Amino acid sequence: MLDLVVRLADPAERQHGHLTIEQCAVAGASSADIADLLAARLLEPVIEDAVLRIRGGGRHPFPTLYARWLLPAPDGAAGEERLVPAAEFTVPGPDPRPAVAGGAVLHVADLDDADWQVVSGLSVTTPARTLADLTRCPVLLWA
Repeated sequence: MLDLVVRLADPAERQHGHLTIEQCAVAGASSADIADLLAARLLEPVIEDAVLRIRGGGRHPFPTLYARWLLPAPDGAAGEERLVPAAEFTVPGPDPRPAVAGGAVLHVADLDDADWQVVSGLSVTTPARTLADLTRCPVLLWA
């Protein structure tokens, strides 16, 4: 089991201690292995059945938001009240239709380097780009 924990620690180290269930499977963890590690309190759920965190690893200041950020990418390049009711992400690509992935809404758009920045380890759109994206949303949060 120790060799499995080491394999899980490699991607978690780059992701504030977080792992997607898919990353656990790639590392060779079965559902039973994950259940054992949860029972031993070496892993803890961040988003049930989707993202876990290795205890003793890094802790992101916004763990649920960071966990939702990991989910859109298949490989993670990612009783508790949720930090946000729904997360929306703008990702680069040619298809303008929004999609739902892992409970998050993905908006696909062309992004320039000036459209995003890194904040607390998360790649996020700039305030100007976020406001521009909101003006294109069919439903406004305050409506």
